[in-house]
Amino acid sequence: MEWNNFWEVLRNARKVMISAHRKIDGDGLGSAWALCHALRWLGKEVEIRNPDAVPEIFRFIGSDFADTKVCDEAFLRQEAATFDTLVIVDTSARSQLGRVVELVERGTCRTVVIDHHAVGDSLTPLVFQDANAPAAGCLVMDALETAGIPLDYRGGKDSPSIAEYLFLAISTDTGWFRFPSVRQQTLEQAARLMAAGVQPSRWYARIYESYPPSRLKLLGVVAQNAQLCGAGRLAYSWISREDFERLGASYSETTDLVNTLLMTQGVEVAVLFCEQEEGTRMNFRSRSDFNVAEEARKWGGGGHVKAAGAFSQESLKNIRPMVLDEIMVSMVR
Repeated sequence: MEWNNFWEVLRNARKVMISAHRKIDGDGLGSAWALCHALRWLGKEVEIRNPDAVPEIFRFIGSDFADTKVCDEAFLRQEAATFDTLVIVDTSARSQLGRVVELVERGTCRTVVIDHHAVGDSLTPLVFQDANAPAAGCLVMDALETAGIPLDYRGGKDSPSIAEYLFLAISTDTGWFRFPSVRQQTLEQAARLMAAGVQPSRWYARIYESYPPSRLKLLGVVAQNAQLCGAGRLAYSWISREDFERLGASYSETTDLVNTLLMTQGVEVAVLFCEQEEGTRMNFRSRSDFNVAEEARKWGGGGHVKAAGAFSQESLKNIRPMVLDEIMVSMVR
């Protein structure tokens, strides 16, 4: 990756906005804040504005939680014009950007993308993309190390360090380093982050052992609804709107639940359907050569060969049989 071109753009930037994708995850959040604090260390004026609010499960990031703002109508009308550079991390898909895409389309600021997904849109000529990277955080870390940014830098008294944010990004998007996307370089990066002060056990507890009780109940719903088809090769389950409301749970608590469906012997592909007020979100996983990114693309989504997602405005009742039928057809080809 030619990071010198990236830093040439950022060195000339006066005021930078960083954004990730809708329904932000650990990779998007960690990548955004690691880059934000790095740019502030360089003396840049930087602000994070995402398509929607950060879930409560990330409140452990301290004051940075409240400083992660939303790109809403008021911002676009009153403040957006003051930014000359926009950096988008962990996506290049218009459908994932919410109202951030309006800032891209205005063309009033220079747009830069850092992404590790194979599927995306042509948002800008300034794209730093590697579909083989297991996380956007891996790419951001490459960029920061190229520029000599100190990984142990802490932007605020109760803020995680840059290294801790990068560890949040990389560890979550690799399933705590267990996914096939993990390479030797990934573990070497993790080792350098530990050398910069990261304590993995502490971060595992923060990320995976601090869910509200409703998360445990969601796991029960997924297990109860789980079904096998395709001679046991395809596992799927669902969480309805009524389930979310009854349990007082949110979509952000479904992180990693789809992977529990892959724990059954013989299962190669898993799909979790989560019904929301505006439609149905689908998470796809594969532990074979089956390309779930191709399946997600059929429904306007995308991702990686073994991990992808999509959203449909259709109800759970309508979309579930259509998606499953498509997968079954693809699996027998």
